[in-house]
Amino acid sequence: MANHIFIHVISDHRRRAFRGAYENLSPYYNVEGGSYVPPLTIVASGSSHWGMGHSYHRDRCDLLGVELMLAGTGFFIQDGRRYELGPGDVFILRPGCAHTYGTGSSGYLLKRHVTLQGTGKDQLLHVMGLAGRDFVRPLAPRSVATRMKEANRLLTARPAGFALRLSHVAYETLTELSRSTYPQYPPPMRAAVEFIQQNLNRPVSAGEICRRAGLSQTHLNRLFRKHAGNSPVRYHLRERFAWARHILRETAQSIKEISAIVGYDDPLYFSSQFKKHVGISPKHYRRQANRT
Repeated sequence: MANHIFIHVISDHRRRAFRGAYENLSPYYNVEGGSYVPPLTIVASGSSHWGMGHSYHRDRCDLLGVELMLAGTGFFIQDGRRYELGPGDVFILRPGCAHTYGTGSSGYLLKRHVTLQGTGKDQLLHVMGLAGRDFVRPLAPRSVATRMKEANRLLTARPAGFALRLSHVAYETLTELSRSTYPQYPPPMRAAVEFIQQNLNRPVSAGEICRRAGLSQTHLNRLFRKHAGNSPVRYHLRERFAWARHILRETAQSIKEISAIVGYDDPLYFSSQFKKHVGISPKHYRRQANRT
């Protein structure tokens, strides 16, 4: 695709159901010239006000939605899990999942939303600890709202450079949600975990992790065993195979491709290590995941 294509919608459904909002999208916009397509960006943004009894259902879709409750109450159901929502809560419409949400006991809800797309969204969700997340209670909901407003402004005004700025806002939004889901680790351990999550595509040594955390190996091992039940290197290995499982479940990439993505040059060695840590081969894991 030579040009970026973005969709813009501003919805203000005052006491009306959300149904039909995506039918009222304004025309597609070709973004400033060039062939670079960001791996993550925002393609739609808006706000809506729902009344008593309004709800929305969506079957499987490739888009990623982030919805922030501003006022009122609501409910959200995804993959059979139900959540009760209030002001400041964020619910995540995960790609490939059916979901239903609507107004709660207050009889109304007011929310903002952004819709994200891009080739890197699935891997970013995993690296940021958001893969499989339906619901987040952000530490700074106002920060999330500010970014959603910025996305809305950019999509409306389309100033020079808005395409790249939209990509930045998309990353910032997911980063804020990711920050809110992290366990309250001590600062050196948080630095180590962030380094580990950023380097799931290659082997890392204990020395590298310790240097990032600024602690001795003995001290860092003690922190990890206390808070994560594993050494830093074992934690990194566990996260690499968790990422591999996610890619096996959510994509059609070959075992050879997945092996390279998680830092194994030899697919046969990757398969043997996967079986050692997961209990079954990557091929059998994918078959089981596809049956569920």
